[in-house]
Amino acid sequence: MLKRHPLLTAVLGIWLSWIVLVAVQFFYWRIYTLRPNPWLWLVLTLIVVFGPPALYVFGLTQIDRHRIKWLPFLAAALLGTVPLLAAGVYFAQTLGKAHHRGNMVLTPALNLTGWWAMGAAEFNMRLRYDVQAVGRHVELIQADPTPHAQAYVNEMDRHVEDIAEVLGQPIAPGRIVWARGSVLGFNGRAMYGLAICRDDRSSPGYLDYHEIAHCVITKMAGPDHQPSMLLAEGFAQAFSAADLDEFRDRMIRHLHKAKTEGHTVPLSDWVSPENYGRSVGPAYSHGGPLVVYLLEHYGGEKFFELYQQIRIDTVSEDCQRVLGVSWDEMERDFWAWLENESSLVSLRRYH
Repeated sequence: MLKRHPLLTAVLGIWLSWIVLVAVQFFYWRIYTLRPNPWLWLVLTLIVVFGPPALYVFGLTQIDRHRIKWLPFLAAALLGTVPLLAAGVYFAQTLGKAHHRGNMVLTPALNLTGWWAMGAAEFNMRLRYDVQAVGRHVELIQADPTPHAQAYVNEMDRHVEDIAEVLGQPIAPGRIVWARGSVLGFNGRAMYGLAICRDDRSSPGYLDYHEIAHCVITKMAGPDHQPSMLLAEGFAQAFSAADLDEFRDRMIRHLHKAKTEGHTVPLSDWVSPENYGRSVGPAYSHGGPLVVYLLEHYGGEKFFELYQQIRIDTVSEDCQRVLGVSWDEMERDFWAWLENESSLVSLRRYH
């Protein structure tokens, strides 16, 4: 039957290639392979992208030879284009949100897109960068040789180990890729186990520590975590310096100053569906001190449990189950803690 209907065969081949692509991304996501094979990514992407144009060319040649009519060709072209068009629209919307830091919640669809993007990132990095140094937990890649590269990687290894100790969790297997240079047009982002930082050859700074911290907890949390950006960016913010104690005090001072000037927002607003996945403003300024409070008040293991298990639709219930208090109660206690801590920070600063 398929031999008698070559257009149908071509359409089925296109749909099958999309099923294979999605299945591969799903497999990578579920086993949490943070470095997909770039060559498999390339082959599958080329097939799904160029499948519809090949179908059009084939169909037009068949029309020219009077083997098929226009109506079957148009129907086949439409059916063969649907998956590429749907995926293209979703990817464009996701890319726009990523560039403008829109509301991006870790849904299954976003995770599948993310693993496709990781394959693209691996391919992009293979073409542009060289491995400069390899440590116990971190691998530094950059376009040109980096002076003191191994020393920088050793420093990031200690950063990873310090975070794991605070959280009371084992370090997840596999090295974090520390890219100093843009990847897929992005800078200052973390994608699963990839920390994308500025093209810099000096010692690690704020952005390096911040993005590496994202990768550490993302690798630990597994494939099903769905933290609010208030917790995700807050966590990375709390670990964004070599001197964490000084950075802690600075975050507390800044948020307390904002509160006295009336520039703070309710934390509950930033775990609402409208802001849950937004990596802007309060996710950093409020999230950093909030994570410090949670770590110091409840401990690293409880914080990690909340980070791993919180969901967009059950924030207060998850907070109650893990911490023993509702989100509103926790928020009230946090603001009281901030007031008290700001006084203590001021005393330490001037004495």
